[in-house]
Amino acid sequence: MGTKNTTLRLNPDGSLTLHVGARPPADEQDRPNWLPAPDGPFSLYLRAYWPEPSALDGTWQPPAVVRTTT
Repeated sequence: MGTKNTTLRLNPDGSLTLHVGARPPADEQDRPNWLPAPDGPFSLYLRAYWPEPSALDGTWQPPAVVRTTT
């Protein structure tokens, strides 16, 4: 994972869940994976530096964004 953030918590299967929103997650353990965002509508972008060819040719797609409530 290419990040300077050393506190991100991976899921047991090695995947990464990010929480994006105006308020931090209720569960303290999820807070290292929180990305603050405005309260209300906003745009979410994925920036890939030196991506693998599959990200460039469209054979890889990022996981879907799932809206939840807290």
